Amino acid sequence: MNAQRRLSRALTLRYISALALIACLATAAWMSLHLVISAQETTAAVVNVSGRQRMLSQRMALLALQLVKAAPDERADLRERLQQTVDLMQRSHLGLIQGDAEMNLPDSMSETVRALYFDGDAPLDRQVRAYLDAARILLRLPDAQLSADHPALQHLLEVGPNTLLTALDGMVWQYQREGEAAVARLNRIETSVWLLTLLLLALELAFIFRPFSQRLHQLMGALNDAQGRLERHLETLEQQVAARTHELQVARDHLEERVAARTAELETARRAAEAASADKSQFLANMSHEIRTPMNAVLGFLDILLDSRLDAEQSGYVRKIRQAADALLRILNDILDLTKLDAGAVALEQRPFLPETLLRQSIDLFSVSAHAKGLALGIAPVPILSQAFRGDPLRLGQVLNNLVGNAIKFTEHGSIRLSVQALGRDGERQRLRFEVQDSGIGLTPEQAARLFQPFSQADETTTRRFGGTGLGLAISKQLVELMGGEIGVDAVAGEGSTFWFCLALEPASPAETADLGAAAPVKAASAYRRTAPIRDAELLLVEDNLTNQAVALAMLGKLGLRPTVANNGQEALEQLKQRRFDLVLMDLHMPVMDGLTATAAIRAADWGRDIPIIAMTAAAFESDRDKVLAAGMNDHIAKPVDPQQLAAVLLRWLPAASESAAAQAALTAGDAPSPDDQAPGAGNAAMINLDADSQDFAHPVAVDAPDHPRLLLVDDDPTSLRLAASILDADYTLLVATAGRDALELAAEGPELILLDHHLPDIDGLEVCRRLKADPASAEIPVIFVTGNQDPVLEAAGLEAGAVDFVTKPYSAAVLRARVCTHVALKRKSDLLTALAQRDSLTGVANRRTFDQHLEKEWRLARRQQTPLSLVMIDADHFKAVNDTFGHPVGDQCLRGIAQCASAHLKRPADLLARYGGEEFVLLLPQTDAAGAAHLAEAIRSAIETRFARAADAHGEGPRLTASFGCATQTPSAQDTPETLLKLADRNLYQAKAGGRNRVEPAVGG
Repeated sequence: MNAQRRLSRALTLRYISALALIACLATAAWMSLHLVISAQETTAAVVNVSGRQRMLSQRMALLALQLVKAAPDERADLRERLQQTVDLMQRSHLGLIQGDAEMNLPDSMSETVRALYFDGDAPLDRQVRAYLDAARILLRLPDAQLSADHPALQHLLEVGPNTLLTALDGMVWQYQREGEAAVARLNRIETSVWLLTLLLLALELAFIFRPFSQRLHQLMGALNDAQGRLERHLETLEQQVAARTHELQVARDHLEERVAARTAELETARRAAEAASADKSQFLANMSHEIRTPMNAVLGFLDILLDSRLDAEQSGYVRKIRQAADALLRILNDILDLTKLDAGAVALEQRPFLPETLLRQSIDLFSVSAHAKGLALGIAPVPILSQAFRGDPLRLGQVLNNLVGNAIKFTEHGSIRLSVQALGRDGERQRLRFEVQDSGIGLTPEQAARLFQPFSQADETTTRRFGGTGLGLAISKQLVELMGGEIGVDAVAGEGSTFWFCLALEPASPAETADLGAAAPVKAASAYRRTAPIRDAELLLVEDNLTNQAVALAMLGKLGLRPTVANNGQEALEQLKQRRFDLVLMDLHMPVMDGLTATAAIRAADWGRDIPIIAMTAAAFESDRDKVLAAGMNDHIAKPVDPQQLAAVLLRWLPAASESAAAQAALTAGDAPSPDDQAPGAGNAAMINLDADSQDFAHPVAVDAPDHPRLLLVDDDPTSLRLAASILDADYTLLVATAGRDALELAAEGPELILLDHHLPDIDGLEVCRRLKADPASAEIPVIFVTGNQDPVLEAAGLEAGAVDFVTKPYSAAVLRARVCTHVALKRKSDLLTALAQRDSLTGVANRRTFDQHLEKEWRLARRQQTPLSLVMIDADHFKAVNDTFGHPVGDQCLRGIAQCASAHLKRPADLLARYGGEEFVLLLPQTDAAGAAHLAEAIRSAIETRFARAADAHGEGPRLTASFGCATQTPSAQDTPETLLKLADRNLYQAKAGGRNRVEPAVGG
């Protein structure tokens, strides 16, 4: 290898040296050629100029002769031409002897040329100068002196042709001979250079290219050998690849067979798992139904029993049974929740909420149980509480309630604190840490490791001592992970625990925050609305279980409703065909005809399209709720039925009684309408046993009396409650609360007056009063402070908080009765004036101002929820003709008749009928699409036509009153306004009247 490298270097060096020599010789040859060409050009130039001298001398002699012989007028031109010839010959002569670059004449000359110019008796330089001087003499002579015998002319004529021309000819020949000799020398040099170059190429070929060619041949031979070896190796590789490919093909075919077999096994296993899951879900659904059905009877009758006359011992037993039943129901609900989470059937919502609202709801929910154990339950104040976020507040509240419930269960004394911390941002989301800190028994690390597993607690001792199933934390863990968070616990045995969970939540937009703040009070107030607006409504209860029938009938009777029973779906259809009901409560599982089939049959009939149907069943799964809604039902109530939930659902779907009718009756009778919310005979003034200890007041208690105004007594002292009840029991229905939070809850049920103690165990009376006045639902309820503190400062603070009076203990029974009676009467008159201010005095329906307020509120709600909002404008046709023909009293009756026809077809509390002005009315229909609005408008139009057709027939000839309807429907966007909906309805109303009247113009394009 080293020898080859040395040989390569030597050949390279030789090659480079040869190339350098060739380059030098080529350069020399080029320079020689250049010199030859330059010598030839110089010789040619010298010969040319020298020959021109000869020609110029002859021309000069000719012009001199012509000048002498020419006429005077021609001599000036000849003189000028002669002068030019002299100058040119003078310059050529100087260029030949001195050199001239412009004429390419060298500045040096050979010795022979120099001798011819300057040496000898008659050198050429002297002859040329004499010749030029003779010409100049002749040019200086005036015309008069010019003659043919002038010596200068004779010199030009004689010397030129003889001596000068001979000398110039000799000089030309000399220049030519010297140039040819120089060119010959340069040609010989050039030939020598080219010969050397050829010699060098021959040497290079012999000593450089021949070894290089031999080496190249050797390399090509080695390359051919390597190529042969490579081809043989490639052939071997191809054989190996072919063999391996065959093996892989065999393996792939085998693998495909195994994959196909495994896929078939997995498919079989999947189907088996799905079948097992379906069987499991069906089993749980059946078990849920079978367990909830008797639980409904147990809890329902316990609630009814608690409202009956019981002594202290009986009341204690019933309460313990109720608590045990509630615990059993919680266990059942936990098992169902865990099953739904395992099946992936829990769907999360994304809507705005306030963290403070979640924490306060948990505080309110557990305040009674915390107070019963003497625990302080509070919220750590931080700024993040008031910032709105988007998430699922229902599931977040479920997790918080599980953690707070555990904290209360395992804490015997001390406090429980709820807090929210901002941990930083995760992109556009805010990370929050929710904490529930208690001072309970704490946990060891080993116990903490076993938490968050189904049916798992710290240890068996804990289970026996504190009870529970251990499902709450497992459900909380799965919910938090479903929301993309994490949950954990920091605990020390004997020092308490801090359960926490972290979530990344998206901040709510400013518009959502504003809507959240605006909508919250309304929602809070509606959850505990009084049932007086739906009293005497006729309901059809479709239930096959006699026990559940008895429970439902008792609950509905206490709500002031009039239920009728059908034992199955077929009986329900027959009764609905015979008479009209305001609402149907439908069980699902019944003989003869089940609830879903009955609902489909009801919705298929013309008379059953609008009636609200509520499922009241033990089927509690989310899929069961979706199934009943898809079948055409309006809502779902799970058994066991909670009376408050039942009341809330009924208030949502039953049409409210006309407030204007009550107001009109009060004006006619000279008295205010009765505030009684109870059905006749549903309860009596049986005050609970006030001789029992204060534990009997751990929960809010209502003591009912028929046809009496409701009062709310708020006091934590049983003796004070017993005294106030003995004074007021005969004339009023009493609601009793022993804590501030209980008072706030019961205030939402609408008592006409509140007697409030100042010192309460959880929230003092002043704060309770402030919160009552801050809530629009309770702001108008008069509050009278009843306290043993006679401090004038406290009395002033109470009045500043919103109270209307201040009674100091001990008080006179007569004074208490008088003050309560006075303020109740003032409240009723205020309510009457408010009702009159919101109603049209002629028709009893809402007035224009009330309509504008409702339209603005429903518009915001529809825009936030992106639901349709419909508006129907109604105008009485031919009203002026009727009014002029039959008089104003008949015209007023017609307007009232239109209002009654329209009101009779409104089935939902949210729907609003208002008198818009003159003979125009307007219907506001939330969550109603265009087809629903047109269908309702057509029903009202038909009712008006039928009613006034009979009236016209009774009065004989005259104009007939009908009505035209313009409908408009919109799902509000950010760019729309309520005025847009009004304009659409008004435009369609105009089209209805222009099209012949007595017709409905639907919301086409609206």
